[in-house]
Amino acid sequence: MPEEEREKVKNWNFTNIFRNILPAVKAAGITYKQIDTILIYNPARLFG
Repeated sequence: MPEEEREKVKNWNFTNIFRNILPAVKAAGITYKQIDTILIYNPARLFG
């Protein structure tokens, strides 16, 4: 993988969304209801 691409995914792992992304969006003022919509209800509509 080129170094430029490696830099883009350096923090990727299975827990990234729970350790980094969710705390950041919570700090930005996103509600739990909005998070549920993004992570649960939208994918369920798309794939259901």
